[in-house]
Amino acid sequence: MRKPSHPHAERLTPWFLSFLFLTTLAVYINTLGPALFRNDSPETITACATLGVSHPPGYPLYSLLGRLFSLRTVGNPAMTLNLFSAFLSALGVLLFFLNAWQLLGSLARKKDRKGRVELIVTSIAISFCFAFSRNYWSAALAAKGGIYNLQVALELALLLFLQTWPGGRKTLAPRDLFLFTFLFGLGLANHWPTQALLLPALILVGLWSSRHKFLKAFRWKTLWTTLSLFLIPLSLYLFLPLRSHLYPALNFWAPFTIQRFVSSLFRVEYFRIETMASFLPSALTTLESKGLYIVARFWTELGVPLAILALGGAVLLWRSGKKSELLFLVTVLATTLAANLVYLQVTPIEFWHMDDHLLTVNWVTAILGLVGLCGLGNRFRRLGLALAVLVPVITFCGNQSLNDQRGELLYHGYGMEALKSMDRGAFYFAETDYDYFSVLYLTEVEHKRPDVGLTLTTFWDKKYWRDLMQHQYGARFAGPHPIYCCFPNGAFIEENKKLGTFAAFIPTGTIIEVKTSAVRSMKPQLQPLDELWDRYLLNSLGVSNPINGLVQELCAHPYLNMSNYLKLRGNYEHWDDYYDHALSLMRNSLWRAQTLEKKAEVDLQLGDKHLAIKDYHNSSTEFQKAGMTDKANELWLKAVKLEPSEYPWNFNSK
Repeated sequence: MRKPSHPHAERLTPWFLSFLFLTTLAVYINTLGPALFRNDSPETITACATLGVSHPPGYPLYSLLGRLFSLRTVGNPAMTLNLFSAFLSALGVLLFFLNAWQLLGSLARKKDRKGRVELIVTSIAISFCFAFSRNYWSAALAAKGGIYNLQVALELALLLFLQTWPGGRKTLAPRDLFLFTFLFGLGLANHWPTQALLLPALILVGLWSSRHKFLKAFRWKTLWTTLSLFLIPLSLYLFLPLRSHLYPALNFWAPFTIQRFVSSLFRVEYFRIETMASFLPSALTTLESKGLYIVARFWTELGVPLAILALGGAVLLWRSGKKSELLFLVTVLATTLAANLVYLQVTPIEFWHMDDHLLTVNWVTAILGLVGLCGLGNRFRRLGLALAVLVPVITFCGNQSLNDQRGELLYHGYGMEALKSMDRGAFYFAETDYDYFSVLYLTEVEHKRPDVGLTLTTFWDKKYWRDLMQHQYGARFAGPHPIYCCFPNGAFIEENKKLGTFAAFIPTGTIIEVKTSAVRSMKPQLQPLDELWDRYLLNSLGVSNPINGLVQELCAHPYLNMSNYLKLRGNYEHWDDYYDHALSLMRNSLWRAQTLEKKAEVDLQLGDKHLAIKDYHNSSTEFQKAGMTDKANELWLKAVKLEPSEYPWNFNSK
């Protein structure tokens, strides 16, 4: 890639850069979440605030930068790290604009003052489109999203380097190589799996430009200097074992040995559960739905007009002789899409997991759309300017309500209610990330209820985790204390059943209190959750964020817990009432469908065939809404077989 020689590149005034950066940051701050977002943000905040070790691969660059940023608290620690994410995201938008300016300068036909104004308007307009694309904007508002938006900023910094190198020279100077390797190493130190996806594009561009000499003159000194500058950012990963040896409160996967460090660095345990190779038969059935989700995301992130312009931009780059730029962009796009489609294993209810990993698609599409808009403006000036004004407005308006997180308090409220549900000196066995990290943040960062001990039941059978708990809590970990867990069908209770220590569980608040056999006859009584519902839950019911349903399902679990408790005790008098109340809190079709299917099975056990038919029918409808037609058909047929006379029509013709 060569530096575009256009007369205005060196005259880009800082005022435009300041306007873009500050405007974007102001919008992000205006929609910023005041507390915990419903993803791994509590973990990320805890890692930054306490210098803890995040889940593999650890994200050392972001954790250390976040620690520096959090030394001065704005509002509360959670809001401070959310603000850090917004700052990094606005920086990424600024880097996008610089890339756009470099690329458009060589494509614009008019080099006069009017042409320069058109370039600036077009570049700023598409930069705003990128800034307010749905998931980039969402990631900018929460701490965990900052990891991925920092990665986008590093990718755009690398692209800017490639556009300005070699600056008209036919050879690669050593200083260019030094800067390139350092930038690439920084990306690896933040989130190496995403950075690695750039390698195919870099290799292809390198082969395409092989007519240029690699170095002016090869020297061993140059090689060692390059290697050193590459290893300096990678050395940040040493933070993980060094910090892990000090036993911080957050010590995910405890990488304090060489084996554990390597396993954590390369996400060995995650590879066993999150790749399609691990679940090949079932994973193949999701390929079609995953593909449709990705295609729909491609069109909705930046709006249909810009997506269409992106196709025109690819054609224009080819015709303008910018084949190396086009090759790089298309290869990055294809690699990212392919990795998410055929590598990452996620169920339809969790397709939103791919959103952060697909953020690279946003800037690639936006750059191609920018080129397409520039080409349109060269032919039809007024139409180009009109679209430059209209497209960012469409993108902003389409995504504003979705990304307004000013009232985002549900996750924080869920953690607070869990703490309120526990007695003094309690020990809480959490089941999932969503109940573990919210309580961890509140106890370790905001120092709420320091008397409460906490562990993640997922690792209950792992010796190193027990050692960590023993080191953190000492004799209290094994001593007598009130015990609580999250779900009555979870790993903690199942493990206690095997050991013969399980007695009874009593739903209390949002969680479960584990009791001894002496209280087996206690009458279960679900504590009222009015504060949780009125203050936190009701405000979020109308939010269409894809991960909004997760904490709502957790809010539904106290009622499912009670119904399951009554079932175990053989008391079915109010069983349906509790189950129906839980269903009323669920908004995700797939989650409702699965819960209704379980309810129908219990209805059959109770001999209530008509209620089972109704629940199978409703479950089938919810599966149909979720796009799982085969499963919907299966449950509909179960309803038909229970009472064929009620369904005289042919199911397959329905």
